[in-house]
Amino acid sequence: WSSDVCSSDLLMPYASGRIYHDADSHIMELPDFLRDHADPAFRDRMPRLGVSAIGEEKGAQVDWQARTCPLHNDPAYRADEGELLLRKNYYAVGSFERDHRPQALDQLGFASQLVFNTWSSGFLVEAEHRDDVAFAYAMADAHNRGMVEFCDPDPRLLPVGYVALMDFEQAAAQTA
Repeated sequence: WSSDVCSSDLLMPYASGRIYHDADSHIMELPDFLRDHADPAFRDRMPRLGVSAIGEEKGAQVDWQARTCPLHNDPAYRADEGELLLRKNYYAVGSFERDHRPQALDQLGFASQLVFNTWSSGFLVEAEHRDDVAFAYAMADAHNRGMVEFCDPDPRLLPVGYVALMDFEQAAAQTA
Protein backbone atom coordinates (compact mmCIF):
# COMPACT_ATOMS: atom_id res chain seq x y z
CA TRP A 1 0.00 0.00 0.00
CA SER A 2 1.36 3.38 -0.98
CA SER A 3 0.04 6.68 0.34
CA ASP A 4 0.09 8.10 -3.18
CA VAL A 5 -2.44 5.51 -4.33
CA CYS A 6 -5.90 7.00 -4.26
CA SER A 7 -8.66 5.23 -6.12
CA SER A 8 -12.36 4.89 -5.48
CA ASP A 9 -11.86 1.22 -6.42
CA LEU A 10 -10.09 0.80 -3.08
CA LEU A 11 -12.94 2.17 -1.02
CA MET A 12 -15.31 -0.26 0.65
CA PRO A 13 -18.96 0.50 1.22
CA TYR A 14 -19.79 2.10 4.56
CA ALA A 15 -21.89 -0.94 5.51
CA SER A 16 -19.97 -4.07 4.63
CA GLY A 17 -19.24 -7.52 6.00
CA ARG A 18 -22.87 -8.47 6.57
CA ILE A 19 -26.33 -7.49 5.35
CA TYR A 20 -27.41 -4.07 6.61
CA HIS A 21 -30.82 -2.44 6.30
CA ASP A 22 -30.88 1.32 6.86
CA ALA A 23 -33.85 2.27 9.02
CA ASP A 24 -33.22 6.02 9.08
CA SER A 25 -32.77 7.54 5.65
CA HIS A 26 -34.57 10.65 4.46
CA ILE A 27 -35.62 12.39 1.30
CA MET A 28 -34.98 16.13 1.21
CA GLU A 29 -38.30 17.24 -0.24
CA LEU A 30 -38.27 20.11 -2.68
CA PRO A 31 -40.59 23.06 -1.92
CA ASP A 32 -43.49 21.84 -4.06
CA PHE A 33 -43.26 18.17 -3.05
CA LEU A 34 -46.77 18.10 -1.53
CA ARG A 35 -48.28 20.35 -4.20
CA ASP A 36 -46.82 18.24 -7.01
CA HIS A 37 -48.51 15.11 -5.63
CA ALA A 38 -51.77 16.60 -4.35
CA ASP A 39 -55.25 16.16 -5.67
CA PRO A 40 -55.96 19.24 -7.84
CA ALA A 41 -58.79 20.33 -5.52
CA PHE A 42 -56.27 20.77 -2.66
CA ARG A 43 -53.07 21.65 -4.54
CA ASP A 44 -53.13 25.40 -3.86
CA ARG A 45 -53.61 24.83 -0.13
CA MET A 46 -50.56 22.60 0.26
CA PRO A 47 -47.65 24.24 2.09
CA ARG A 48 -44.30 24.88 0.45
CA LEU A 49 -41.48 22.96 2.13
CA GLY A 50 -37.80 23.41 2.91
CA VAL A 51 -37.38 26.64 4.83
CA SER A 52 -33.74 26.88 5.87
CA ALA A 53 -32.91 26.50 9.54
CA ILE A 54 -29.19 27.30 9.21
CA GLY A 55 -26.82 30.21 8.88
CA GLU A 56 -27.59 33.53 7.23
CA GLU A 57 -30.51 31.93 5.40
CA LYS A 58 -32.33 30.94 8.59
CA GLY A 59 -36.07 31.28 8.03
CA ALA A 60 -35.69 31.91 4.29
CA GLN A 61 -37.04 29.84 1.43
CA VAL A 62 -33.84 28.60 -0.24
CA ASP A 63 -33.87 27.15 -3.75
CA TRP A 64 -31.77 24.12 -2.86
CA GLN A 65 -32.56 22.45 -6.16
CA ALA A 66 -31.03 25.30 -8.15
CA ARG A 67 -28.08 25.47 -5.78
CA THR A 68 -27.23 21.78 -5.78
CA CYS A 69 -28.55 20.34 -9.08
CA PRO A 70 -25.40 21.25 -10.99
CA LEU A 71 -23.45 19.21 -8.45
CA HIS A 72 -25.80 16.24 -8.60
CA ASN A 73 -25.74 16.26 -12.40
CA ASP A 74 -21.94 15.99 -12.39
CA PRO A 75 -20.99 12.28 -12.60
CA ALA A 76 -17.66 12.98 -10.85
CA TYR A 77 -19.52 14.54 -7.88
CA ARG A 78 -21.77 11.50 -7.58
CA ALA A 79 -18.86 9.07 -7.95
CA ASP A 80 -16.71 10.66 -5.22
CA GLU A 81 -17.20 8.04 -2.53
CA GLY A 82 -14.66 9.74 -0.28
CA GLU A 83 -17.21 12.51 0.31
CA LEU A 84 -20.21 10.20 0.64
CA LEU A 85 -20.60 10.43 4.41
CA LEU A 86 -19.63 14.10 4.56
CA ARG A 87 -22.31 15.42 2.23
CA LYS A 88 -25.53 16.09 4.08
CA ASN A 89 -29.02 17.37 3.36
CA TYR A 90 -29.48 18.66 -0.20
CA TYR A 91 -25.78 18.10 -0.95
CA ALA A 92 -26.06 14.34 -0.39
CA VAL A 93 -26.27 12.26 -3.55
CA GLY A 94 -29.80 10.95 -3.96
CA SER A 95 -31.23 13.32 -1.37
CA PHE A 96 -33.87 14.66 -3.77
CA GLU A 97 -32.91 13.24 -7.18
CA ARG A 98 -34.70 9.90 -7.09
CA ASP A 99 -32.71 8.48 -10.02
CA HIS A 100 -29.46 9.04 -8.09
CA ARG A 101 -30.60 7.35 -4.87
CA PRO A 102 -29.81 3.77 -6.03
CA GLN A 103 -26.20 4.83 -6.68
CA ALA A 104 -25.95 6.24 -3.17
CA LEU A 105 -27.46 3.03 -1.80
CA ASP A 106 -24.83 1.01 -3.67
CA GLN A 107 -22.03 3.23 -2.38
CA LEU A 108 -23.29 2.95 1.18
CA GLY A 109 -23.67 -0.81 0.92
CA PHE A 110 -27.17 -1.11 2.38
CA ALA A 111 -29.46 -3.93 1.27
CA SER A 112 -32.47 -1.63 1.72
CA GLN A 113 -33.50 1.71 3.16
CA LEU A 114 -36.62 2.88 4.91
CA VAL A 115 -37.08 6.35 3.39
CA PHE A 116 -38.71 9.00 5.58
CA ASN A 117 -39.60 12.57 4.74
CA THR A 118 -37.70 15.49 6.22
CA TRP A 119 -39.96 18.54 5.97
CA SER A 120 -43.50 17.18 5.62
CA SER A 121 -44.10 15.70 9.06
CA GLY A 122 -44.78 18.92 10.93
CA PHE A 123 -47.30 20.03 8.31
CA LEU A 124 -48.99 16.60 8.33
CA VAL A 125 -49.37 16.62 12.11
CA GLU A 126 -50.60 20.22 12.10
CA ALA A 127 -53.24 19.43 9.47
CA GLU A 128 -54.36 16.40 11.44
CA HIS A 129 -54.96 18.53 14.53
CA ARG A 130 -57.23 20.99 12.77
CA ASP A 131 -60.89 20.64 11.86
CA ASP A 132 -60.51 20.07 8.09
CA VAL A 133 -60.55 16.28 7.86
CA ALA A 134 -60.65 16.23 4.05
CA PHE A 135 -57.55 18.44 3.83
CA ALA A 136 -55.62 16.34 6.36
CA TYR A 137 -56.26 13.19 4.34
CA ALA A 138 -55.51 14.98 1.06
CA MET A 139 -52.15 16.08 2.46
CA ALA A 140 -51.36 12.58 3.72
CA ASP A 141 -52.28 11.15 0.31
CA ALA A 142 -50.06 13.71 -1.46
CA HIS A 143 -47.19 12.85 0.86
CA ASN A 144 -47.62 9.13 0.33
CA ARG A 145 -47.80 9.47 -3.46
CA GLY A 146 -44.62 11.54 -3.39
CA MET A 147 -42.77 9.05 -1.22
CA VAL A 148 -43.81 6.12 -3.42
CA GLU A 149 -42.76 8.01 -6.55
CA PHE A 150 -39.37 8.86 -5.04
CA CYS A 151 -38.71 5.23 -4.09
CA ASP A 152 -40.05 3.78 -7.34
CA PRO A 153 -36.71 3.45 -9.21
CA ASP A 154 -35.35 0.78 -6.87
CA PRO A 155 -37.17 -1.95 -4.89
CA ARG A 156 -34.59 -1.59 -2.10
CA LEU A 157 -36.03 1.86 -1.33
CA LEU A 158 -38.96 1.43 1.04
CA PRO A 159 -41.19 4.51 1.35
CA VAL A 160 -42.53 5.37 4.80
CA GLY A 161 -46.06 6.69 4.54
CA TYR A 162 -48.24 8.76 6.81
CA VAL A 163 -51.71 7.79 7.97
CA ALA A 164 -53.88 10.45 9.54
CA LEU A 165 -55.90 9.08 12.46
CA MET A 166 -58.64 11.71 12.65
CA ASP A 167 -61.23 9.30 11.28
CA PHE A 168 -60.60 5.59 11.66
CA GLU A 169 -62.67 4.63 8.61
CA GLN A 170 -60.68 7.00 6.42
CA ALA A 171 -57.44 5.84 8.04
CA ALA A 172 -58.31 2.23 7.18
CA ALA A 173 -59.15 3.23 3.62
CA GLN A 174 -55.88 5.19 3.34
CA THR A 175 -53.84 2.14 4.27
CA ALA A 176 -55.57 -0.15 1.78
